[in-house]
Amino acid sequence: MRKVNIDIANFNLTFGDKESPLLTYFEEFLYPAFTSEIIREVDDTRYMFKSVELIETKEGLALKGIFIKDTILEVKSEVEGGILVEKNKIYPSAPYSLFCILLKNHRMILVPNQKGSPDLRSFNVTARTILKQYRKEENKKREEQDKEPIPYFDLRVTGLPSKVKLLEELKQVKQIDSLKIRFYPLNGEDLDSSDIVNEHIGLLRERIGSRTGNLTLNSPDNKKETAELVEELGDTVDVTLQVKYADNSRGKIKNDSYTEKRQLEIEGNQVSDEDEEIISDMIQIPNIIKTSEANQKIYDKFLGKIKKLLNS
Repeated sequence: MRKVNIDIANFNLTFGDKESPLLTYFEEFLYPAFTSEIIREVDDTRYMFKSVELIETKEGLALKGIFIKDTILEVKSEVEGGILVEKNKIYPSAPYSLFCILLKNHRMILVPNQKGSPDLRSFNVTARTILKQYRKEENKKREEQDKEPIPYFDLRVTGLPSKVKLLEELKQVKQIDSLKIRFYPLNGEDLDSSDIVNEHIGLLRERIGSRTGNLTLNSPDNKKETAELVEELGDTVDVTLQVKYADNSRGKIKNDSYTEKRQLEIEGNQVSDEDEEIISDMIQIPNIIKTSEANQKIYDKFLGKIKKLLNS
């Protein structure tokens, strides 16, 4: 048995000025892009999606696959007999992470297989790069065929914030200088009206007709309430805290340092061999399966079209 970490995130994808939700272009854009074998290259490293497929879960349809980081490891030194010895070795390496995105509410998990496996930040950049390239190629074909183009898209893959983890981060902080909240387009979500914070933010957005922007709160002095606010805002915003530490040095605390993670024990050596068990465990976590009324309606609307891909 070994323990693996699970990153919990939101795959927020919208299209065009009207911010059409992810499922609007799933079968004609998102799915074929993820299965297109397009590769993102950075120096000697290649990022790619493999074994991508549509699956059925107890929480509806999901997109599952492997996210690979194909790279070269350079070894310039080793310790031999307690002495640091110069080396010059090169090894090919392809660490990977398992991913699964629920189509009903866009919640996703990313499960690294080992140290060095690609993380959420790499997943976000790679997905955006692949989608951008596929859209460019697809729209070129559509132009030749006099078809409607795929509209521009906005993609943000962000971890779900954890109050407990943020409070741990804030233990080392002498004071919070500012709390910057960055809003971005929502993927059909209707904000929970029982949550007064999100309700008021939702009304503000609707009133002025804006889906993006920034709000900065200066010098919050209540760490517990700050952490609770960040958790309540959830994955509908991007939050950055400017802080001063006990030694008077300054720094930033960003989303990826206090996102929610889980641990799971697996029997084998590869997470890809136990994807069914991992996904089954995933859909028992309340934060992952929570679905708004608006997202349920969108899912029901497109379900028939998307289900056809299961048999294709």
